[in-house]
Amino acid sequence: MEVDNTQKSADAAQVETRPRKSHPIHNNPNASLVIISEDDVELRASSFLLAKVSQFFQDLTSIPLPPEQEREPIHLEYTSEVISLFLIAAVSPPYCHQIIIKEQSADITMTASLLTMAEFTLCHDLILNIRQYLVESAEICPEEVLKLGVDRQDVELIEVALSAYGARKFEVPTLCETGYCSRRCADGFGDTCFKKFRRLHNAYTDLGEGTQIELLELMLLRMKIKAQEYGCLERMIFDKEDWEWISHLLVDPRKGVVNKI
Repeated sequence: MEVDNTQKSADAAQVETRPRKSHPIHNNPNASLVIISEDDVELRASSFLLAKVSQFFQDLTSIPLPPEQEREPIHLEYTSEVISLFLIAAVSPPYCHQIIIKEQSADITMTASLLTMAEFTLCHDLILNIRQYLVESAEICPEEVLKLGVDRQDVELIEVALSAYGARKFEVPTLCETGYCSRRCADGFGDTCFKKFRRLHNAYTDLGEGTQIELLELMLLRMKIKAQEYGCLERMIFDKEDWEWISHLLVDPRKGVVNKI
């Protein structure tokens, strides 16, 4: 037993003394700020440049240190890939932010992590441009932006994602009243109620079950409200005003539709 404990202590000491991996780009030995990522990569950056664009780093670097004492590394719970993208974008001119994100961000998930880090570090110009990039991305990948909006309880992202959906996927006219498809909603393109609802189903597979149910409830409710207001058939064809109405009620699925209305 004593031998085992000695071996464990030796192994732990070896792990602690093992040199940390240095980032291939952000590795300037003269950089005064050291950041350790959650995947244990060391990134070095200019505290002077970051303090100019981030309130977090400005406050951090304004704390005076004793003579001849180096600043301790900052441990951040982001991957080295996200931190690297942040260090590049944050110190670049604001008009370059979206170009950098488009070229270097792998997907919406990475962009979302970048937004979280920009918010954490209070990098205001970068926050605005990341959000604008996500808004524009809704036209290309509305499913991912909608999921992000729901996860963040973000009305703007939910609204733009739903609007993109409405333009392409959720035009569901009055359903057939018989036991078979009468093709009333085929619109000349061979599309049927079943096919349209299949697309609806596929679009929401990544959302939580509660959000899926509530979103469909809100869409059906909005359809009925419009039919009563205009004295027309119940048709699930929504404009911008309709999606705004839905998105504002969808933001907190925990409350339930009845409690919100």
